[in-house]
Amino acid sequence: LAGIYSKQGNHVKAVAMYEKASQLDPKNSSLLTELAECQLKSGNAGAAILTYEQAIAMNPQASKEYKVLGDLYMKEKKTDSAIRAYKKYLEKNRENSVARLVAENAYKSNNYPEAVKYFAMLSSPDNSDPAILMMYGQSCFQTKDEFKAYQIFKQLSNVSPKDPVVFEKLYDISTRAGTKEEVLSYLRKYAELKPSDAAAQKKLGDMLFERKDEPGALTAYRAALKADSTTKGIYKRYGQLVLVSGTEDEKIRAFSGAIAANEADGKMYKSLGEIYQKKALYDNAIKMFEKASQLDPKDSDILNSLAECQIKKGAISEATMTYEQIVALKPGAEKEYKQLGNLYMQQKKTDSAIKAYKKYLEKNPADGEVALIVGTKSYESKNYPDAVKYLGMVTGPESKKASFMEKYAEAAYAAQDFPRAMRIYKDLSVLNPKNADLFKRLYEICNKTGAPDEALSNLRKYAALKPTDAEAQKELGDALFEKKDNPGALTAYRNALKYNPAIKGFYKRYVSLIMQSGKPDEKIAALNGAINANEADPPMYGSLAELYKDAGNYPRAIKMYEKASQLDPKNGKILSSLAECQIKSGALNEGAINLEQAIALNPSASTEYKQLGDLYMLQKKNDAAMNAYKKYLEKTSDGKIASVVASNAYQKENYKDAFKYYGMVKDDNSSGYLINYGLSAFKMNDYKTTITILEKVRGLKGTVPNKSVALKTLAESYQKNGEQMKAAEVLNEYVKLPGVKDPDASYLRATVYETINPTQAVQMYEENVKAYPRDYRNLLKLGIYYSRKPASVQTAAKYLERCAAITDTIGRVWLELGSLYAKLKRDQDMLNAYRKFIAVDPENAEATGRIGEILLSKRMTDDAMVFLEMANALKENDPKLMTLLARGYIMTNRRNEGANLLEKVVKLSKGNIDDELRIELINVYLESNQHAKAADELKILIAKKRDKDLLVKYARAVYELGRYKEVESIVGEIKAVDPENLEAHMMLGRAKVAQKKYDDAIETFKEVLYIDQNYGPALCERANVYLIQGKNQWAKTFYDRALKADPKNGLVHLGLAKLAKQQKDYTTYSLHLEKARKLDPQNKEIQEELKSVRR
Repeated sequence: LAGIYSKQGNHVKAVAMYEKASQLDPKNSSLLTELAECQLKSGNAGAAILTYEQAIAMNPQASKEYKVLGDLYMKEKKTDSAIRAYKKYLEKNRENSVARLVAENAYKSNNYPEAVKYFAMLSSPDNSDPAILMMYGQSCFQTKDEFKAYQIFKQLSNVSPKDPVVFEKLYDISTRAGTKEEVLSYLRKYAELKPSDAAAQKKLGDMLFERKDEPGALTAYRAALKADSTTKGIYKRYGQLVLVSGTEDEKIRAFSGAIAANEADGKMYKSLGEIYQKKALYDNAIKMFEKASQLDPKDSDILNSLAECQIKKGAISEATMTYEQIVALKPGAEKEYKQLGNLYMQQKKTDSAIKAYKKYLEKNPADGEVALIVGTKSYESKNYPDAVKYLGMVTGPESKKASFMEKYAEAAYAAQDFPRAMRIYKDLSVLNPKNADLFKRLYEICNKTGAPDEALSNLRKYAALKPTDAEAQKELGDALFEKKDNPGALTAYRNALKYNPAIKGFYKRYVSLIMQSGKPDEKIAALNGAINANEADPPMYGSLAELYKDAGNYPRAIKMYEKASQLDPKNGKILSSLAECQIKSGALNEGAINLEQAIALNPSASTEYKQLGDLYMLQKKNDAAMNAYKKYLEKTSDGKIASVVASNAYQKENYKDAFKYYGMVKDDNSSGYLINYGLSAFKMNDYKTTITILEKVRGLKGTVPNKSVALKTLAESYQKNGEQMKAAEVLNEYVKLPGVKDPDASYLRATVYETINPTQAVQMYEENVKAYPRDYRNLLKLGIYYSRKPASVQTAAKYLERCAAITDTIGRVWLELGSLYAKLKRDQDMLNAYRKFIAVDPENAEATGRIGEILLSKRMTDDAMVFLEMANALKENDPKLMTLLARGYIMTNRRNEGANLLEKVVKLSKGNIDDELRIELINVYLESNQHAKAADELKILIAKKRDKDLLVKYARAVYELGRYKEVESIVGEIKAVDPENLEAHMMLGRAKVAQKKYDDAIETFKEVLYIDQNYGPALCERANVYLIQGKNQWAKTFYDRALKADPKNGLVHLGLAKLAKQQKDYTTYSLHLEKARKLDPQNKEIQEELKSVRR
């Protein structure tokens, strides 16, 4: 019905019907929508709004209703509500008018994100509208979506190419995201469209300046200043551009503007100053230059311009200060120093001017005018090095003037620039050859420069021009003396004395010339003149003394020598001459004193020692005389004096000196000299010399005193020299001399023959025993000799027993006797002999240890231990002794002590022991069941040499350690060199048994029996294997064979006992076990079996 009324246009009735229908169906939103439409058409907008709001609330799918509602809100001026409704509408629909309205509303409200959202919904043609694009672009710009903003403004630039805002935004965005070219392009366009924007014009100028587009930059800066004359931050670059291409007026305006804006730099002030300087506006220029210098204080060009303006203005003091500042700042300053020097000179500041001129001349040495000023001032102030330096810079006519040259030469001489001075003075001497002073100065220079020939030439010229100069004559004499021109020198010295008799300082040379050619009286006069002039030296006094001595005037000579000695107290020659004069005058004591002093001072003294010796002999000072003669003989060969010294030494039994000085005697073949010389040589152990000398005595015929002494000594020398035959020959000759009965010589003869003919030596010893029965030495020799012969052991013992009866304090006798008694099996005698040896020689550790070793080998263990412990106490920590002692401990069941001692041996030796000692150590390890240590030591020895016996021991050790595979390897190596080594085979068999390889073991024991069919250990071991295998009959057979081969083998009885035990024959078992115990009580296997019985 409501629908009918609505179609009929009766919207009021339709409203009533729709309201009734909605009451009946309140959840039907379409009824509410139709109701709202009718309310709106009936003119009730307010009711329509409420109904639409209700309908929308009930209908999530509402769409066009939002637009209608928005339109209603707009009519009601409810813009915010309308916008909200429109936004809901736009969520599901696209409509330009609605979107534009919402976007513009957001833009005006500065809600740029919303504006961007709804502007983006617009489609053509609205989205190309410049106004819309401007708002859309601005919104994107504000929301930082510069990419989108850039695209929109780029589009606008084509649509509105005259809008400066568009290019301003494009410039702004491109500064952050665009290229430099884009930035410049947009800024240039913006500045073109809006020339009144001074800031933009300045930015454009800066960009163009940086791109080195100086004309464009200058135009932009000019536009900026035109737009706003107060623009700041522009003048630095603008000023630079104006400097290059601006007019003077523009520069003045620009730099004045920069100054007003407080942006002027030093260059601007400098340029403005230069403009004022050109215009002769010096006051203005000075102000600008001063300001420029304040800003750039190190720019010397500014200061130069300032100084020039100050000079132009007449401000001399200010200009001076400015130039001082310039040279202080400018290391390369040149003309400034000259200008500064000129200013100083104007102000009468000469010293300062000279300093400035010097600095100027360093770079401009060719300025002779300035150099002359400096050189002259330096000369006047006695600064000669500087005078030479700067006068040397002067050239031209001025440098050729004599006055200049004299000044220059004098300065060079005073500055010790002698080469330069010489050159100038030579030039002057050519100009004025009669000026004596020039030649004197040249002489002085030549002396200083080491040109003696030229000096002498100039001195001759000077002396010729001025002969009355006595000092010059003396110097000429000295120079000629040096040149060995003695006649000339003598003439010059005579001229010096002629013009000045009191002259001194030349007498030494003058006297030497007079002494060469003068007469005695003239010499004496010259020497006295030197003495009077106080120029006499010791040689002059000596010469004068010599003249007096030659004249026999000893008192005057002594006086002069004494004076010479006072002046030269260390001159031994003077003292020697003085002593000679004193002795001649009878003053012996004084002469001796001076001779002693002369010798002390003269290391090379020779004849003085002989003189002193003779003098001592006169004074009966024999020892002192000998000492003096010895000193003399150190430097002089004198057989007579040597014989005196040698005889004196021999008498005092000082054979060393006697031998030495007898050796200096020549051509003396007297028997006394020869015997004394030979015996002295013998005392010094020089047997070759002894032989040479005493052979001469041996060859003398007739009766020769002390010949027997000489021959005996000669024989001993031959013996000591290793010439036994010669010794024997001489001894035979000696003992045949009448009256000679010498047991020592007879013994010596026999010892000599030991090396020549031992049999004959034995005969001699036996003859000696008869001739000298109490001389035990011969008995000892015979005993030792026979002890080395196995068939003569008894004879040896008899001789040694006789020796012991004579003297029982010789350890060797008892040691040898002990050894002999051991061979004779006289064990008690052996022990007694060894004990006697210890009593006689208790400190002989080596021999004591050897005795202990011998006794140990003979199983005399207790006695051996006594000797070994004594030896060990004497020689502590000796590895060999400690090892032997350890063996003794083990043999006497002191195994712990033995083991501890062995550990000490190893620790002390750090493993560094010789092979012999190591073998001893191994034996002890094996005996004490320390098989691992034995194996380690054996490894060391085997690494040196794979000896068969060592390998056998090694196999035994590793067998005990259970290393059976290693046993097999070692035995294989042994068999390769000794295929019949029974112990190796046995070791292998036992290893097989230990590994339970019983058949292999049987085969191994078979190999042993092939070698020796009656080898008891193999028979026993084979029987043991059969017993293990349960082959009792075979076991019994081989035990019986083993017992037959070795009835005392305890292990065979042990095997038979075990066999009886298996057969439960306990009587037989007990019988064999007891026999085993008795035969080998220490055997471990037997002991174990006995323990099992007890259990």
